Amino acid sequence: MKKKVAIYPGFGTSTHEPLHQKLIDFAGAVGYSYESLNNFEKNNFLERAKVNVAVWFSFLILNIYKKDRDLVKYKGIKIFHSLIEYSIRMHPLGKFIFNSRETLDLIAKSINYIRCCTRFFKQNNVVLIIGGDEAYIHGSILGQLAVQKNIKHLYIKQFNPYIAGFHFDTKTLYAGPNFKTYPDFYSTLHLDPEIINQYRNEIRDAANGRPNYFFMRNQDTPIPDLTKVEKDFLDDAVVLFLHDFIDSPGIYGSCVFFDQWEWIAESVTILKRYNKRLVIKIHPNVNDSNKVAIQLLKQLYHDDKSILFIEKKTSLIVLKENGIRGVLTLFGSVIVECAFLGIPCISAANNPYIGFEISLNAISKNDFRKKMANLCGGKIQQEPGELKMKSVRAFISHRMFYAANYLVKNLPYDDVDKDLFQEMYAEIPGTVNYGINERRSVFLNSGKLREYVIEKINCEEADLKERFYFLIN
Repeated sequence: MKKKVAIYPGFGTSTHEPLHQKLIDFAGAVGYSYESLNNFEKNNFLERAKVNVAVWFSFLILNIYKKDRDLVKYKGIKIFHSLIEYSIRMHPLGKFIFNSRETLDLIAKSINYIRCCTRFFKQNNVVLIIGGDEAYIHGSILGQLAVQKNIKHLYIKQFNPYIAGFHFDTKTLYAGPNFKTYPDFYSTLHLDPEIINQYRNEIRDAANGRPNYFFMRNQDTPIPDLTKVEKDFLDDAVVLFLHDFIDSPGIYGSCVFFDQWEWIAESVTILKRYNKRLVIKIHPNVNDSNKVAIQLLKQLYHDDKSILFIEKKTSLIVLKENGIRGVLTLFGSVIVECAFLGIPCISAANNPYIGFEISLNAISKNDFRKKMANLCGGKIQQEPGELKMKSVRAFISHRMFYAANYLVKNLPYDDVDKDLFQEMYAEIPGTVNYGINERRSVFLNSGKLREYVIEKINCEEADLKERFYFLIN
């Protein structure tokens, strides 16, 4: 009789690791980490030959067509999307390079892992797959295999103050909320007008550039005034909001572009065709690992008088007051701010607000070009009142959907339980001068939080078990 096993990431924050083990216990299974499945690789001549043929065939297709993220499959499993995401996160400039040794190696890694998983599944009774980050190769492959083989699975997502659980979507290659269902979800909420107004104020504060954790606004530095040159340049310009270069452009699954570099280059080309200026706005909480990429980007467009870089934490309201034509983002929360203020916004990836259609979301590169042409030609018609109402509903839905799918709730966080967070955070040495990102990273990986979560899980085991069985079925 095959033994019952569960597959889990085997790595993660202090919050997730004890939770993984508890879920494995609930399933009555033995845990195997993602990496341990590589031990089921066969290393003989015939096996290597099969893998090599598949690798070179996939590599050839990839470099000939260069179409989209669903292009390359092996045994019904899409490998291109996660390969791109992994490559971008590992590349110092956040770039994906088609014709490279690294891409060839990642294709081989993906195909080998699929074959290892297939052997493992034949030899064991896999009753549960716990997912971590599906943008990485292991998480994406296992999510698709779970759906393909009808195996119970749960991908763990942290959205403060909740840890929630979701199923993998093989269409978007994302394991999280189905954003297109948000309008239906919102209709079930029946919220008090006062609560709605609180969320409305939160969006308004973000658009004003005030500190805000959900919108990634850093509270550590003031917002300086724009110069006259910057103000003059902004009039009728299109503003591209950069994301973190090392972050995943496919963080929510499907994305029109392979990486930010391709998105920027395409935007520049189109705007030049229509004689429009471009402002590239640096992410307000940009990570230090982005410095080299940003410096290279500035050098690339250094002599282009139709492009201006703004590193200041300038608010969207100030940009609007200075006459911008529209905003470009892949998936960012600036979508909500734009809709709230009635600014046309073109997005290019699956995103939390797609269900309410508050941005002009491109579904292909040709569609992106058409939407850009409409933006440049002033052909975008939007009803500001309706757009503002939808932006608030979209924002509320995204915040509350995690609460409806929680596994663990009420975690200490700097924007939720300030006293408890500060008390625990203060006990971690060397963190006094950290900003939001560094503070959270240290906290999530601290022994103090691990102890807290283990105690919380043990105290609330009955509720956790009930939520677990509810969410996996």
